Amino acid sequence: MNQNLPSQQFFQAQLQNSEKNIVERVAIGMALECDRRLAREMTDRVVLPTGEPVQVLSVDEMGPALVFDVDFRFLYATSSYPEGATRPRFTLQNLRQHVLADMQAAIANSGALLQAGNLVRQVVDNPVSVTREEFAQLFRWRHLFVISAYRWLTVASMEMDSKRETYKHAVKQKSLRSAHLLAEYHSRLDTMKIMMALACTAPQSDWLLDMANTFTWVTCTPSFVLTRERSMTGALQAAAAASWYGLGVVDQYHERLANAATPISALDSTLALTALSLRFPQSAWEIFRGMQSSMEFARKQGLNIGLTNSLLASADLAIWSKDYAESLVSTWGLASRSTRTKTSADRDLKVARCFIVRADREYVDVGALHNTYFLSVLALAVTNPEHPQVFCSTKRDSLKGKSYSSASRALLRSNTASIQLDPQHNLTVH
Repeated sequence: MNQNLPSQQFFQAQLQNSEKNIVERVAIGMALECDRRLAREMTDRVVLPTGEPVQVLSVDEMGPALVFDVDFRFLYATSSYPEGATRPRFTLQNLRQHVLADMQAAIANSGALLQAGNLVRQVVDNPVSVTREEFAQLFRWRHLFVISAYRWLTVASMEMDSKRETYKHAVKQKSLRSAHLLAEYHSRLDTMKIMMALACTAPQSDWLLDMANTFTWVTCTPSFVLTRERSMTGALQAAAAASWYGLGVVDQYHERLANAATPISALDSTLALTALSLRFPQSAWEIFRGMQSSMEFARKQGLNIGLTNSLLASADLAIWSKDYAESLVSTWGLASRSTRTKTSADRDLKVARCFIVRADREYVDVGALHNTYFLSVLALAVTNPEHPQVFCSTKRDSLKGKSYSSASRALLRSNTASIQLDPQHNLTVH
């Protein structure tokens, strides 16, 4: 265990604090949406730049905030205070104590606190059982707790590092606790995936870019927290999250790719840059040219030429030949390319769901190849970052037999850097 990491008690306290904050924020939103009387008491009239009057409850002067119409019908939640709106007379942070106590009692009596608590508890304790509908119930309030969700993700990743040697040792030795610890690892990873989606899928994402600029990208990126765990679906969710940071992180990812010291680092940057290209098609050519230049520099620094060629070819297909990329993903995921789907978006969703089910069921490595292409990069062509619920409710079998073996291999390869380029000839790059 890394002696420089905090204690398990510290991790648990930090995680529980974030969970408590998420529950409270979701409960406030649920209660005020259902109870116009409570919304009338807890909101203040402000005027938007358009001249439209609305009712607002803001956590503090900067937000997040709940916005209602003048009849106290819920309109939307926002992660920052509505830009250009007049200032409210009060915020949640400066409410008088007795008013705050009355609000808390009303929220508890409404059942919203219990409902929110059950949802968050399920995400934390049994994430694989979270349905798309249950995810949607939390997702619609995500703007209120994005920072708490991201904080939870960061602490959970640190906790994972503190336990990783214990997890791996137990699985290698096939100890009596190995099945329990294996299930604990994968459950925590599944929760991290959900928290990443909740934290980073938001139109008002300026805070993400601000956060990304607060640290030097030497050994880490915003997406690497999940990519390094080597889960196919986790890496796809991380790449989708990276696209929400916006074009402001493109240069950092190009630099990270150019200086990638390991195959997994190069794959992480390629995934993020491909996702950004797909999200911002008007900048796709510039981003792709930057990828070409970065990989050329990385090759000169010693990165395997077969790896860089395969990464670049995979990104090329995902960005410029989406139909062919989709066909490869569909073939691997065993999805029928039926023409019965009404639109290309419907077809992409069907292909994505089949792909995700197999990838999750078999604990597929993010570095897996199909016809010399990286499946994870190709799959970005059919996974819409605006619909993270597609990753929910991919039920797994119990950890027995083949499933146990696959889950064990997934744990053992977590936080490793090598990628097997040619399974037939056991060619592995480190």
